[in-house]
Amino acid sequence: MGEECLKNVPYVILDTNVVVSALLFKGECSFITELWKNAQIKFLLTRPILDEYIRVLSYPKFSLSEADIEFLIEEEILPYVLVLTGKKKHLFKIPKISDPDDAKFLEAALLGKAHFLVTGDKVLLNLKQIGAAQILTPADFKDSL
Repeated sequence: MGEECLKNVPYVILDTNVVVSALLFKGECSFITELWKNAQIKFLLTRPILDEYIRVLSYPKFSLSEADIEFLIEEEILPYVLVLTGKKKHLFKIPKISDPDDAKFLEAALLGKAHFLVTGDKVLLNLKQIGAAQILTPADFKDSL
């Protein structure tokens, strides 16, 4: 984990619901943007997770233009992340979950040796842990810091 671990900066995977809430709404998740912008957490990201962020931010209910989405991705997320690359699926044993699309978050937690996976997804929360990563709600994550 290198220098970041020595500085006690937790490695964190953020589920889409958490990122969208943190970026678009003033509420329970808004503190998380300050954590990643101030390097108090190391925000880990994979291409499949980024693709999902973009897809969800494009939902009509958020009324975001392409320029708005581009700004959020390029100015509010990408400058602050550590992009994980490498082979995932065959390296890690992922528990079966009801929504296989959520496996990308579990894979990223294992690939990045994350300390936390922060989510509002009850299926993921019920796992409680993947590898060394605790799976927590945003409120529980805040309390753990």
